[in-house]
Order: sequence, then structure tokens, then C-alpha cells
Amino acid sequence: MAYSSNVNNTVEKFKQEIDRLVDMTWSQGERALDAFRQFRSDGGPLIPPVDLINSSDTLVVVVDLPGLTAEQVELTLVGNMLTLRSATPELQLQEGDRLQVRERPFGKIERTVALPVPVNAEHVEAEMRNGVLRITMQKATSARSIQIAVHGDSSTPVSSYS
Repeated sequence: MAYSSNVNNTVEKFKQEIDRLVDMTWSQGERALDAFRQFRSDGGPLIPPVDLINSSDTLVVVVDLPGLTAEQVELTLVGNMLTLRSATPELQLQEGDRLQVRERPFGKIERTVALPVPVNAEHVEAEMRNGVLRITMQKATSARSIQIAVHGDSSTPVSSYS
């Protein structure tokens, strides 16, 4: 009897999730597909989307982590791999409350970003403000683009150099 109740409960949860996803897709069109990237069907960690900004001297990674504080975020840099780890707690209901809709994800969060160029590990800063994490990394000297001055006589044609 308990097994049948468990199966029915699981099937009902699955049906509700499918209904929610269909409703979201119907109402938001292609925008809804972006929302699916943050969920893992295998029960693995949530994978937040990131922005990676590449300027002449720095790389900046921006991640939305609503509801989290700086103390709840762990960052590690190994070589050119930047890894973010955290977790969001499951909503705790008061006695007698019944969850009607669940759309906000909870659980482990993990995202590893392969950096396109080497960075100077001694010059990495991370700041969390209003649920947005901004990580600024100074590029290694060898990875920075520099202008190289070309000297010479502008009246001498290139083909005459030997």
C-alpha cells in the first residue's frame, strides 16, 4: 500500500513539473529554453549561467546568485579553470502549509568556467552585490595584448629590405 502511494506521489510531481514546463514554454516561447539550462535532470548540481567579459588587461566573470551572500560562495582557481560552489536551501514550510507551486531551484550549485587565457592568480578580486557575483582577474603578462611600435623610414619600400 505504501509503495502504491509513493508511486502515485512521484507520478503526480512529474506531471506537475511537465505541466509547468509546458506552460512556461507556451507563455515565454524561446525565452523559456534559457530557463532550462539551469536545471539538471540527473539530480546533479545547479549550473548558473555566466557572462565572461574579455578586455585588454582583465577577464571578468559575472554570475547571478540571488539570495546568496558572499560567505556562502566558494571560489577556486586552478590553472585556467575557475570553479564556483555554493548551495541554496530548500524552502521550509510552516506546519499546515502546502506548497502549491515550486519553480525556484534549490540544492548544490557548481559551475566551472574554462578561462580563455592565463590569469595572474595574485590579482583576482571577487565581489558580491545584490545577489550578483563579479570576479575580476588580471590577465597574465604573457596573455595581455600590447601595441608594438614599428620604427623605420616610411619612404623605404618594404620590398627593398634584405
